[in-house]
Amino acid sequence: MQRRKIGIGLLAGFAFGVFILQPLGLSLFLFDRLGDSGHWSSYFLEAFKTVWNVVDVDQILRNLLFGTMGSSLALMVFFRKKIFQLNRQRMDRQTVLELINKGESSRVEFKSSLRWDVRQGRVNKQLELIIAKTIAGFMNTEGGQVAHGCR
Repeated sequence: MQRRKIGIGLLAGFAFGVFILQPLGLSLFLFDRLGDSGHWSSYFLEAFKTVWNVVDVDQILRNLLFGTMGSSLALMVFFRKKIFQLNRQRMDRQTVLELINKGESSRVEFKSSLRWDVRQGRVNKQLELIIAKTIAGFMNTEGGQVAHGCR
């Protein structure tokens, strides 16, 4: 199923590159080159018609080039979540391991949970108060202050 989605994405990207990116780039180039005269949409339609000229070898090569660009964009869109997620997980895991290796300090304290009492196997409201006090303590360390709203 994954391969099928990738294949469909590659084909859609190829079509996007050939039929959208190429005419868009060419029409913008022509519109600018001719002094921004006329209507850009007419240049786009002309450029779109040249895409269909598959008799010309140069046009076939341009179609392949823009199709490859579109397919590359489709792959980047398809795998973007996985790429960013892997980098974030690696970074987070490494940071946590470094903190664990350094141990607790005036800036680091380990807690097993914010609310769940591991020993009792249930939510423990008293743990929330302990956590709140720990956070307040960290905020007050080295001249920090915890401000409260005044009404």
